[in-house]
Amino acid sequence: MKRTFFYFAWRELTRSANLRKNMAAKGVLIFLAIYFSLVAIMLGFNLNEYLEKTYPGESLITAFNSLIFIYIGFEFVIRIMVQALPTFGFQPFLIIPVKRKRIARYMLNKSLLHFFNFLPLLLIIPFTFKVAVKELDTVTLIAWLVSLYLMIFVNHFLAIYVKWRTNESNKVFYGFLVLAAGVFAIDYFEVFDTTGAFGEFYDLIVSNPALVLIFPVLIVALYFLNHNYLWSRFYLDELSQKKKEASTHDFSWLTQIGDYGRMLSLEVKMIARNKRPRTTAMMSVLFIFYGLLIYKDYDSEMPEFIFVLGGMFMTGIFGMMYGQFFPAWHSRYYPFLMAQNVKMKQILQSAFF
Repeated sequence: MKRTFFYFAWRELTRSANLRKNMAAKGVLIFLAIYFSLVAIMLGFNLNEYLEKTYPGESLITAFNSLIFIYIGFEFVIRIMVQALPTFGFQPFLIIPVKRKRIARYMLNKSLLHFFNFLPLLLIIPFTFKVAVKELDTVTLIAWLVSLYLMIFVNHFLAIYVKWRTNESNKVFYGFLVLAAGVFAIDYFEVFDTTGAFGEFYDLIVSNPALVLIFPVLIVALYFLNHNYLWSRFYLDELSQKKKEASTHDFSWLTQIGDYGRMLSLEVKMIARNKRPRTTAMMSVLFIFYGLLIYKDYDSEMPEFIFVLGGMFMTGIFGMMYGQFFPAWHSRYYPFLMAQNVKMKQILQSAFF
């Protein structure tokens, strides 16, 4: 049955009307994958020098463990933003005698073959041969490496579940943002040393390798959490779109500005109604706190253009993120807009009014 699923997925890809467009996008992704792979390899070979300068007189393994939470958190955010959810055209299989649990298992198992699940190896392996083999005995080294790699799969299944739930409900999405901001604030303002506690846990694994058994339990729990989530939604009734009355905020006060105001009112409504632009707007607000990383420790010796660049990034991130998608999101409406008594120049200017 796995071979059958793979065959149908392959035929779905090759028969797609957007095959050439998808291949072009795949080419860009392959280039980025090669670039980040080279960066990871270079970082793995030079990480020990950075740790020796940053943590003088401290064990390099302990120093490395103290940075794991930062990497895991950064990777988790990247997975939420970039990693695609496992998909499969399973609707035709729901009317024939194929177990829904088997379809769910195929989708989850297929998701394991992702670039993010193999990228950490390019960083860990060079560091292991340069440092870890000299500081750890064989049993401890194996347990430490296994715990590092299994943590990647914990992150993988957790990110998939969070992304599914946030796509399903805006309340979950906003709750996740509040939780992530809370964890960051607790660690940043030193209320609780989350980074240090996570590093100390890996230090315990070094001293007691049996603790590595925690990770398979977490992976199995998250796997079945995702499995049950998928399995409970493999019904045609769940897949059918439910009609509901759409509602949004009133931005009629913008029409007082004139023609630009009327078009700007429509633009703001489109942002409020659609998930992707709304998420972009929310992320732009969160990036305002990026200044905490730049302006926290003011140093008069730092070049002033660094602070100017940080300010431009904080205030202009919405224009960068939304502006690059603006033509694509409005492309389907261009024939209608060109038939109206309005110039294309006015449409573009209203978006950046």
